Amino acid sequence: MKNLMGLHGKNSKYKDIPYILNDDINKYTIIDHLTIASFYMHALNCQNIVFAVANTEKYTSYIPSLKIDHKVRAGDPIVVGSLVDQAIKNKKRVSVKMSKELYGFPFIGTAYPVFDNNNVIIGGLVVAEPIDDLEKVNEVTNSLSEVSENILLILSLTCRELRQISQILLPK
Repeated sequence: MKNLMGLHGKNSKYKDIPYILNDDINKYTIIDHLTIASFYMHALNCQNIVFAVANTEKYTSYIPSLKIDHKVRAGDPIVVGSLVDQAIKNKKRVSVKMSKELYGFPFIGTAYPVFDNNNVIIGGLVVAEPIDDLEKVNEVTNSLSEVSENILLILSLTCRELRQISQILLPK
């Protein structure tokens, strides 16, 4: 395994994450460069986001997030029907929101096809982000909305009652 400029040092959190690169640096493809870049993107304080790169057959890197691990590793074949498979086959961006029932954790995933200089698809790039915190925020927002509606109803009734009282106490 090659050293990615310190990212795979013995004390690095990335030391046990495998990746695949062309043996000859002079023959690196866009996929090789994206594979290297995926580690740097993850290191830029994006530990909550999954980064994965694949050629048309297999993953060249898969970096799990703190909350998401699909148990994919570099060298694993692309799963038929997966996001990256869909992006490669359909030659376009694919984005989905997955509930926790399928993998055990909810997330939003997006895959992009990667084209070479001749506009030929040579692989794909995947990012996935957990949405459990977002779902909690939505629940709180919905609860606050219900509370706000109840407060407005109470205020409306109170205003009506005050109007009636004022008409009794202060007749015209």
